[in-house]
Formats: sequence, C-alpha cells, structure tokens
Amino acid sequence: GVHSTPHYINLEYVDEVEGKTCLIPASTAIMFCYFNNLEYFHKYLEEYQGPCVILIGPEEHAKRHCDPEPLYLVDSEDWRLVSQLRLEGDDLIAVYVRKGFFL
Repeated sequence: GVHSTPHYINLEYVDEVEGKTCLIPASTAIMFCYFNNLEYFHKYLEEYQGPCVILIGPEEHAKRHCDPEPLYLVDSEDWRLVSQLRLEGDDLIAVYVRKGFFL
C-alpha cells in the first residue's frame, strides 16, 4: 500500500506463477528458514542448480521443529557443510556448498 515500506526484492510466489514453479538462477543461494515440508524441499533441490544452500532452524535439543533441520544435508553426497552459526535461543544456521564448487 501507499504507507508500506518499498520492496527492494522482487518477490515471486510460486502459487501465483503459471505452471506453479519458478526457476531459481544458478548464480544465487537458496535459503530455507524453518521450512516444514521435506517433500517440497527435495523438489526445490532437484530444480536448483546453484552452489549454496542455507538451512535455518532449531538445534536438535530445542523444543521446536522444522523439516529439514539445519544439519539435514551433513551426510549428503551432493552437499558439504562449510559453515554453521549457533544463535541465542537454540537456533542454528547451516551453510552448504554443492560438492565440486569452490567458494
């Protein structure tokens, strides 16, 4: 609206896009913050060609849940964990790079 702050990022909502899908440019990272649908997570990863995945969610001992959890890709054949940051409040940020990419 006229009183809201300006949008600096062009947001595309998949459910509003023809074909109900949108390609994520390979030059970008993809981030999942407290995502809760493992089936759709895998569909996004299948389509994504970029080098970096960021997962944000609760640590294992927290009394909250998301799916996938931040360390979900630790044993992946396609991704390697390159950084993690524990936040106050039992949250964790995990950054993965596609194996074969150098960042």
